Amino acid sequence: MPGFNRQRLVFGIAYILGIVYAIVAFGEMAPIFFNNYAFMYLTVTGLATHLPQPNPYLWMAVAAIGGAALIGGVIGIGKLMARSASTQ
Repeated sequence: MPGFNRQRLVFGIAYILGIVYAIVAFGEMAPIFFNNYAFMYLTVTGLATHLPQPNPYLWMAVAAIGGAALIGGVIGIGKLMARSASTQ
């Protein structure tokens, strides 16, 4: 097969197996780093790299901006609810 690199394939599979093992093994000890969302992000990114023009820097920017907006929204709603509860 032209362009087939067995060593790269084996390394890629070993890398994914290592990360999945870390998520399962260390999920209880370090849930901030090893959780279901990390597994989902790894899976989606692995699939998306096979697109015609992958752009991982754009994916990281979207994840960072979306995550910041989500965290800001949760904190903002929490403050609004606390303010509303204290006035009643």
